[in-house]
Amino acid sequence: MASNLLRIASDRARKRTRAFDPRVWLLAIGAFAISTDLYIVSGLLPALGRDFGVEVVSATLVVTSYALTYALAAPFLAACTARLPGRLVAAAAILLYGIGNVFCALAPSLGALIVARIAAGVAAGMYAPAAYALAASLAADGRKGAALSVVTFGLSLATVFGVPIGNQIGHWYGWRGAFAFIVALSVAAAVALALLMPRGNAPAASVAVPLRARFAPLAHGRTLLALLPNLVWYAGILGFYSFLGASFTVQHFSASAVSTIFLVYGIGALIGSRIGGLLADRFGAARVIAITLLIATADLAAFEYATASEVRSAIAVFFLGLTGWSLFPAQQARLVAIADPSNVQVVLALNSTALYLGVASGTGLGAALLSRGVGVLELHWFGPALLLAALAIFGASCAVEGGRRASHARR
Repeated sequence: MASNLLRIASDRARKRTRAFDPRVWLLAIGAFAISTDLYIVSGLLPALGRDFGVEVVSATLVVTSYALTYALAAPFLAACTARLPGRLVAAAAILLYGIGNVFCALAPSLGALIVARIAAGVAAGMYAPAAYALAASLAADGRKGAALSVVTFGLSLATVFGVPIGNQIGHWYGWRGAFAFIVALSVAAAVALALLMPRGNAPAASVAVPLRARFAPLAHGRTLLALLPNLVWYAGILGFYSFLGASFTVQHFSASAVSTIFLVYGIGALIGSRIGGLLADRFGAARVIAITLLIATADLAAFEYATASEVRSAIAVFFLGLTGWSLFPAQQARLVAIADPSNVQVVLALNSTALYLGVASGTGLGAALLSRGVGVLELHWFGPALLLAALAIFGASCAVEGGRRASHARR
């Protein structure tokens, strides 16, 4: 009896261990560095404008050049590096990212800083898909969503700690010191990945597949259909997020209240990034995504009512962070399940590209509406409209995948 109990306990412990290699958490360090970098730079724009003698509008090129480079470079670099060991790709990418930030810290002009940011964007575009693919390869079947959510957890952790740390370092040592902090994070991540990740490990795409074949997802209608909802729902969620500060200013919220509200958003994002993949593993990614989109739609629809109160705003923003960051690991888990194993890394990179393009298009749409006289407190309505459109597209994608599975089952 006792021996049976011990054997059962041992089997359960072994199953828990097999869920995913705990070294997946090392990949979250690099993700934290990249995400913290983005939040730090956004907060440093006024200081950059003052030091380089330009308007803040011009200084925003530091952000947009990085984001666009990341979006465009990620799928190409994922295809080019897919046959290389994931450990080496991830370690080299985050090290190059740190080197790019060294040049950012030493930049003598805004132009030089933009060039350095482009270089950092290339390295980030190499790291992210490699990290996601490596995380998936280190997880057991049925637990890949949990492993992917660990990497996303590193990204969302920056929303809680990245902003205050970046602002404080920038206050103490200036914007160059903030970039030096990113260098330190990047080097630490590179050393940890190089020394501690399993040797000889490569993503599932390490089989011999021609480079041209790795770009095949771009020509597959069903793959693009699976990626499109991600672009649309983040245009609605994160595009609206860009104007939250302006909304709170119109409502005359105090500076301390605004800081607290954004901290609450970060807490929601932190929880969402962790549970999105776990829920996808347990209940299925499609179901989790559909329910999350409905909750996010209701949340955004209530924003005009919510922003009349600081407490209600904090509650609404919490659910905005929770739903927005839950969607990404669930979507990643779905893509891993439906993509060809030889193209997983490219598909995950395209998913990140869709996210960044969604943020850019949502922000652009919001700016266009403001220029046409729409009030900042009324912007929340474009969010639910986009989320409902994303839900419809997502439903079409699920129908296509369901028909494809049924067709294969009949063969």
